Amino acid sequence: MGVSLSVAISLLLGTGGHAERGPRIGATTAISYTGSDHTKVVNISALAARLLARLADDFPVLRDLVERLVQFVLGQQRPDGSWPYAADTGGGWEDSFHTGYILEALLGVRDFSIPIPADVLARGFAAYGRFFNPDGGARLDPSPGSALDAHSAGQGIITYAALSSSTATSIPAWQGAREMALRIASWARESLWLPSKGHFAYRINGGRRDEREFTRWVQAWMARAMATAADLEAKAAIPREPANAVGVA
Repeated sequence: MGVSLSVAISLLLGTGGHAERGPRIGATTAISYTGSDHTKVVNISALAARLLARLADDFPVLRDLVERLVQFVLGQQRPDGSWPYAADTGGGWEDSFHTGYILEALLGVRDFSIPIPADVLARGFAAYGRFFNPDGGARLDPSPGSALDAHSAGQGIITYAALSSSTATSIPAWQGAREMALRIASWARESLWLPSKGHFAYRINGGRRDEREFTRWVQAWMARAMATAADLEAKAAIPREPANAVGVA
């Protein structure tokens, strides 16, 4: 694969190659953003699980770590399907794009034969839908008066596209996932794209559009999202049949 096990873990966890330095919670493991921080962050634990799952075929020793990370993420899901930012005091808030990261990562983990319960995904996408207006407008928070947010829109396109292309066909949101991704993309083009400036606006808050340019946080994410939407549009005329579901318990 061209990368050693120790280098892969070091790059991912920032722990000098010592995966076990991540905070442990019973039989689960959580990851923080830096080696000196012990905040048990849900979304980065999910993203780490997906990346390590890719390596696990070549390095089977990683599978136990992947499963412990996944169990941590699953254990943090609330009854309404949402996830907090972190499993620590002060980390109980939620927002759109971190929720999208988690769902996209869990769908990715499934591709590497790590079972994810169908109910987890079904409830997760039901909760995720609260962040989007009927026209595809992407809210940062689930409250109706929340700011409309470019990064949330970009991640929404990516997350719903991932569901659309997945084999999680038993998830109620699967059937309309492609249409939802394209609806968000259409809203973003109409409401956030600034033709005279050649970039996407940052947010719309209280009816006022914040047109500041953020290269990584907005433009890079929207470039990836719009490429994803273009791929979906190219495939829109091709009828599809549900694939055989795999990896869903």
